[in-house]
Amino acid sequence: MLSHFVGLINTSRVLEDLHVLRGFGATGGGLHGYGVTRPALSDADMEARLWLKTRMESAGLNGVQVNTGLTLR
Repeated sequence: MLSHFVGLINTSRVLEDLHVLRGFGATGGGLHGYGVTRPALSDADMEARLWLKTRMESAGLNGVQVNTGLTLR
């Protein structure tokens, strides 16, 4: 059953989204200069959550909420 869903995944889009996501709190350190520091509830964390919410809504996932309780609903 899982193999059915694997065929539906747009891996290029997933990688592109991960590259964008790592920009929130990027430090330029770490392995290959891609370090990220994004403590919970920091400005970078909240910006990343709002970005993810927008991506989810653009995919048709309505009713997504961002709260300060460390969850996306």
